[in-house]
Amino acid sequence: MGAILLDTGFDLNHIWKIMLSFLDPITSFSNLQINPVRELKELCQSHNWDFEVPASKKGRTFSVDVTLNGKDMNISASASSSNKKEAIRMASEKIYARLKVKPVYLWIFFTCSSPCEITDSYSEIIN
Repeated sequence: MGAILLDTGFDLNHIWKIMLSFLDPITSFSNLQINPVRELKELCQSHNWDFEVPASKKGRTFSVDVTLNGKDMNISASASSSNKKEAIRMASEKIYARLKVKPVYLWIFFTCSSPCEITDSYSEIIN
């Protein structure tokens, strides 16, 4: 760092440009998105929730219902695709988007006295 300072003639603007170029790979790495299936599985493990993925196939189309079951909550999402892994990813993405964007869902999970069931029909109420 000292050599850069001396070489630039103590020009802090130039030093910041150099330092930000060093940090650029780190900042772009933080923008990477983890697979939503992996994120949900890790979330379920940390909260002792069950992660279920029943799938069915009709013709060339796979239909999946990803379900999270916990002590006081139940949330599910469905998706269909010609690829089973893609269908699971799409349904997991729907659930993870709800949990990430809608803190109301988390509030419901932890404040319900009896098990709550959150499905696509509730999205109309919260939106």
